[in-house]
Amino acid sequence: MNNSKIVRIESAELRQGILTPIAVIRECLDEIIENFSGSDEILEEINNIRTSCDMLASKSNSLINDIKILESEDNPDLSKFRHDLRNPLNGILGYAEIIEEEFEEDLDTFSKKNITKIKSLSYEIAEAIDSIVGALERSLNKENTEIVDGSSEEEAIERLFSSLNSEEYEVQISSEIKDSKILIVDDNQSNRELLERRLNKYNFVCIQAAGGLQALDILKNENIDLILLDVLMPDMNGIEVLNEIRNSDLQPDLPVIMVSGFDDVRSVAKCIAIGASDYLSKPVDGIVLGAKVVAALERKALRNKSNELMEQLTVQATTDQLTGIKNRRSIFEELDRLILNFKEENVHFGIIILDIDFFKNVNDTHGHHAGDLVLVEAAKCFGQNIRSNDFIGRQGGEEFLALIEGADQKEIKEIAERLREAIESKIIKVDGIELTITISGGIAHSSEEEDRDRLINLADERLYLAKEGGRNKIISDNSN
Repeated sequence: MNNSKIVRIESAELRQGILTPIAVIRECLDEIIENFSGSDEILEEINNIRTSCDMLASKSNSLINDIKILESEDNPDLSKFRHDLRNPLNGILGYAEIIEEEFEEDLDTFSKKNITKIKSLSYEIAEAIDSIVGALERSLNKENTEIVDGSSEEEAIERLFSSLNSEEYEVQISSEIKDSKILIVDDNQSNRELLERRLNKYNFVCIQAAGGLQALDILKNENIDLILLDVLMPDMNGIEVLNEIRNSDLQPDLPVIMVSGFDDVRSVAKCIAIGASDYLSKPVDGIVLGAKVVAALERKALRNKSNELMEQLTVQATTDQLTGIKNRRSIFEELDRLILNFKEENVHFGIIILDIDFFKNVNDTHGHHAGDLVLVEAAKCFGQNIRSNDFIGRQGGEEFLALIEGADQKEIKEIAERLREAIESKIIKVDGIELTITISGGIAHSSEEEDRDRLINLADERLYLAKEGGRNKIISDNSN
């Protein structure tokens, strides 16, 4: 079979597979109007279907002529061919589903049958478009393939999804995704409105963007939960928008579902490869739309929960549960970092080991509750009186470890004295009783030792000297 014969067949199939069903849809609409006595709102939706039929018929007639010149093109854009046909088809199916769902009680049995017929014809047109474009692609690739009856695997899958319309099926909305904000990006206003009306039934908040550039501007100022993104747009196509989102700080982890008349495997694969969460083909099935949007939002909510849990686990693993400051493990990790930085960059640091004087007496006299309160207030006081870039952690019991980076011995001694004075002047109220405490401390500097254990032992020795020397003092060298 030569190419010209195949092209002639496609022209005939285009008329038979698209224009003939359109004519039948128009007849169904005329019959509904003729026998209908309901609200004007339904008539408005019927007129929307009629407008979409006119657009599809016009596109089909112009494309019949385009087919004749496709043979002369080296790389004809058959994907755009499919997209331009499916776009108005999306309106026919979408508005028919809206009538069926929103005005079911207002429709008589005869009108309901016609709406069902319109939907069925829409799916037939979608299959015809795929069949025609597929045959065209084979012919233009000079494949001697006969056009035969039967459905492709992709068409079978589409019918499988469309069959959900006849089943009892309801998308469940969890509290985690309730009131989610969805950005709808499409240069076609009817498509945007259809998608928004579909999503309104789930109480999602929808924002519309008429193009890719507008969508990116919205993302700069709005917290969005999900994007429905058309592939083919004039100012900036959906692939470019998706790539920009994934490679910028514009909410890079945002779920993005591509929506397009392109439904070939390569288009889908490319979108998924650069970060799309899912893919919807026009005409968009309302139930499939809801299911995919909800699934993507649920995955996002689950991912957020997982991240929150990981953050909580990280906090628990690195934080002293009583005082809220760093625990022994975490403060030692910071110390190891300071040691490494000193060895590589020669950035000096110092450590201060602080111990609450006579802490056992507090527990014995006032109870462990009072002791816990003293530890909490002490930790809070330490945090308020060290520099913002320094660290304080609890080693255990009543002993604390402060890490002072980028300071000489004199500066570290001044910081330690400030901590001692702050604690000494602090009044802690426990069950109506006012308590005062003091601390003793030992200092070691990176100029003296660069091994962690030896550095801590050196500070510990000086802390012992402070205790032996009467307490409520800081020792920074062995001469004191």
